[in-house]
Amino acid sequence: MGGYSWSNAYINIMKIKENITADDIIIMGYAAFYKERHIPSPSRLKYLQDWIDDTHPTQPLNPEIKVLHTQMNEAGDITFDTIPAYCRFNKTYCEQNNPSNDYVDRLSKALLTLIVKQTKAKVFLLHFSGPSSDPVLSQLPPNVELISALPKDFDYKIQDDILGFDDHPGPYWHHAMYSKLKERLGRE
Repeated sequence: MGGYSWSNAYINIMKIKENITADDIIIMGYAAFYKERHIPSPSRLKYLQDWIDDTHPTQPLNPEIKVLHTQMNEAGDITFDTIPAYCRFNKTYCEQNNPSNDYVDRLSKALLTLIVKQTKAKVFLLHFSGPSSDPVLSQLPPNVELISALPKDFDYKIQDDILGFDDHPGPYWHHAMYSKLKERLGRE
């Protein structure tokens, strides 16, 4: 399923953590819209279902396709399970309200902390969308360095897309983000 999240990043880090050394560098992307993906929020799954229904109305959907579902209790402990990816097979979940912004911010920060605790490597957090004042970006763990690659950090338009077909970053945007990383990695 589309919509990679820090929950997915954590699972991947756990798979390869024995091969990551203190000399390695991990680069993680961050955008404010990732927060709804970490859980995923009911509205995120509803949006995906609506998009599929609108763009591929005759496509059969597999009820066995799952997405990673992340929760945090009052003590800050995080648990992972899977839930059906499509609201058609997950109506009770999709009809819920989204969690509060405060909960989502705390969960996001806890996920980042959980990820970086798995390694002694330097982690660069490339912030490419959303406000600089995002609470998730405050009080980062010691081995995390924030790199801002927001549109305001450039003196030219960076947010292109793929020929108007796909709103994922196109070549100008990729080059802009790379230039911020290259500048920082040059100091390592």
